[in-house]
Amino acid sequence: MSELLSINDFCKQAQICKATFYALKKQGKAPLSIKIGKRTLISRAAFEAWIKELEAASGNDNRPATVGTAKQARGRK
Repeated sequence: MSELLSINDFCKQAQICKATFYALKKQGKAPLSIKIGKRTLISRAAFEAWIKELEAASGNDNRPATVGTAKQARGRK
C-alpha cells in the first residue's frame, strides 16, 4: 500500500498553505484525494503525479513550476 499523506503533511511537503490547497481543490487543480471517515488523504502516487503535471505544464523550460497566480509569476515592478 502506498503512503497516505494528511492535508497538513501534503501542504508541508508541497510548501503551500492549507488555504492554497483548498483553492486548488476548488479549481480542480489539486492532487487526487480520498476520504476515509472524516479524513482527507493524498497518496504518495497522487502527489508525485501532481508534481509531474506541474512540470509538464511549465513546458520543461527549467524554471520551477508554481501554483501561484499569474500576477505573482510576473513579479512586482
